Amino acid sequence: RSWQTMTRAPAADPPGASKRSTASASSSGPPPGLLQEIGFVWMSGVKDALMLHQCVFFLARSQTIRFRTLQCFMLNGVIFLGSILLFNFAIGPALNILRGLVQEEEEAWATEFVATSFSVLYKLLWIYPIYCISFVLNTVMYQEIADSALALLKESPSKGTPAWH
Repeated sequence: RSWQTMTRAPAADPPGASKRSTASASSSGPPPGLLQEIGFVWMSGVKDALMLHQCVFFLARSQTIRFRTLQCFMLNGVIFLGSILLFNFAIGPALNILRGLVQEEEEAWATEFVATSFSVLYKLLWIYPIYCISFVLNTVMYQEIADSALALLKESPSKGTPAWH
């Protein structure tokens, strides 16, 4: 059964049908095979994600895939993750040191305000825009990787055909 047939609204009740029977039928939960199908699709995705050895086929044969993979790594791993780590391990501790230098009670609120303001501004003006930009760029790069991988699969010989032809 397809997803559309499973989610289609039930037909109208025939005249004279009791409302009690429809209430109990609608509260019984999803169709019996739906959860099993969802679990199967999810497990198939997990299995495919863990087949890292198949990436070698694509990386070895396509310059586009290698280049886009490197770009994704640089964007996500270096720029985005690096910005978060920079704040957590450099800027945050520096602000804590600044708070420690101010020992007086009257000025402690000011350093707390500066630290909190800087944290909020850093996230609003740098982390969130980087996240949004990386989301869009990743979508474009992942599509190019998928298109290149599909082209490679279409041109590669089938498993039954010897590769030395």
